[in-house]
Amino acid sequence: MERCILKSSKNDVYLVADAYEGRQIKLAATDFLSAAAGMVKEKISLRTRSGKVSIAIAGDADLVVYVRHDAFMDFQIPPIAGSGEDKLRQTIVLACASKSFFAPFIRQTRGAEPLLWTTGSWLRRPS
Repeated sequence: MERCILKSSKNDVYLVADAYEGRQIKLAATDFLSAAAGMVKEKISLRTRSGKVSIAIAGDADLVVYVRHDAFMDFQIPPIAGSGEDKLRQTIVLACASKSFFAPFIRQTRGAEPLLWTTGSWLRRPS
């Protein structure tokens, strides 16, 4: 896995992107749903020009995003349910027909709210 961290030049907003190897798709989907459920909470410390800063990631983040192949076309994982008492985490899932595949899993997290997902193939061949 590789991690890239970007910061907005105008706001105090960070983007933490974790990239998984293709053969780790099941782990990527499980990590995404665990974060959406608030089960894996993590803070990381960074050195910036203005000093040291701590940012919330994974289940502590406000927004959790999955961009990849619809994993559940190929395998299933057990439901991942959070406590439902934590703060609400918004989710974005960008994959072919992600709503139909991910909706049951997102609902079971009891802590995630879909902000954006796809309902059909997002890559179309020209006619």
